[in-house]
Amino acid sequence: MSALEELSLLSRSLGNDYLERWKRDGGKVVGFTCGYFPEEVLHAAGILPYHVTPTGCADTSLADAHLSPYSCSFCRSCLQYAADGKLGFLDGMVGLNGCDHLHRLHESWRVLAPPFFTHFLSVPHRTGPRAEAWFRDEVASLDAALEAAFGRGITDDALRASIGVYSETRELLRELSPILGGSDMLRLLVAGYRLPREVYNGLLRRALDEARERAPASDGKPRVLLAGGPCDSPDFVELIEESGGAVVADTQCSGARSYAGEVDVGLAPLAALTRYYMGKPPCARMVGEDQARRAFLREVARERRVEAVVYQRLKWCDLWGTESYVIRDELRALDLPFIVVEREYWLSGREQLKTRVQALLEIVAHKRR
Repeated sequence: MSALEELSLLSRSLGNDYLERWKRDGGKVVGFTCGYFPEEVLHAAGILPYHVTPTGCADTSLADAHLSPYSCSFCRSCLQYAADGKLGFLDGMVGLNGCDHLHRLHESWRVLAPPFFTHFLSVPHRTGPRAEAWFRDEVASLDAALEAAFGRGITDDALRASIGVYSETRELLRELSPILGGSDMLRLLVAGYRLPREVYNGLLRRALDEARERAPASDGKPRVLLAGGPCDSPDFVELIEESGGAVVADTQCSGARSYAGEVDVGLAPLAALTRYYMGKPPCARMVGEDQARRAFLREVARERRVEAVVYQRLKWCDLWGTESYVIRDELRALDLPFIVVEREYWLSGREQLKTRVQALLEIVAHKRR
């Protein structure tokens, strides 16, 4: 089996042989749900970071007893899997204040899954030196909590080594991104959510060698950028591809934002790590950063020669819902045709969505003439 095939297969289930082997060998697994979580801290403590995504969930009846129906379907799906035991391999969960929905998810998870290690990591909503200092204190608090719960604190040397491992991941992903198509790239990213990092990097190195033998992903099709809230469900991207488009770029937390930039290894490791996470291309939770988000979109659109934008957000998502109105003027200024799609975490209304995407691609075809 090729590395690309293995990564695609690994993305389709919550667990895998590598994870089971990790658990059999006595390893601990701690989950999180937000791209602002510094995975390197868990890695440096010898704990496997697990980015929780409720792959395949389409029923939230258990979670609906604990969360408001106005909570997004991503959070309700995560809590569903916590309630029905599908995430029973987790030894702990770290919540973040990514949004109010994620905050409520963490509170409910603590009730549903005891005895269980839980910690809340407060991430600043602004950038700059004061935010970095705040975040350093928060990460230090997480380190102390991990040592108390698992007897596994971190050292500067261990954190420095983990930063190097994750920097290699980001470099490999930046090389793969221009080569692979949208759904292939997304499956590759999701596979990494649930693998030991050294295993993942090995598969990525093999995948890069294989991908270089492929034809260009766009192959003359309209070049689409996927923007908006996090999207870790490849079926939505596949719908765009089935409609005749090529997703050649994205500006998402689950995509390009997760591997943008580099850690400044000239700094002390904790300072370098917190500066990196506070300095990433900001998501909609970050206050006063709309110009930076626009600049990131312009940069990606120019580099990847984008011809259209599909902006998607989950229903009831306040942050990306508001951002969808802010970004319209920027897209018009760039003369990029676009659609804004509100959807559930699972793919529904497939034919209606496909019709809208096909109409967008027709505009691109008309502009090409």
